[in-house]
Amino acid sequence: MKAVFSSLAEFFMAGLLPRTPLAKAIAFALAVKLVIIVSMKVFLFSGDARPTVDEATMLHVIGPSSSLGTRIQKSNESQTLASARLPAG
Repeated sequence: MKAVFSSLAEFFMAGLLPRTPLAKAIAFALAVKLVIIVSMKVFLFSGDARPTVDEATMLHVIGPSSSLGTRIQKSNESQTLASARLPAG
């Protein structure tokens, strides 16, 4: 178990303190990408910009389930019957 922890420690230290110029450049590029992704998350996808998801949206995206389909069919039948009872215009 000690070998696993020492390997993990070496891995993290190599990321935090790179030794070669190439490793330093790679670490810098990854840090810049991380900052860009976090700033995009904060500014572009704030909490106010998230769409609300309700039953109608889920029905549109994944389609009706079998029980929901029968419920909608019964609802449509009752609306048709109700409109047939109302006098025209």
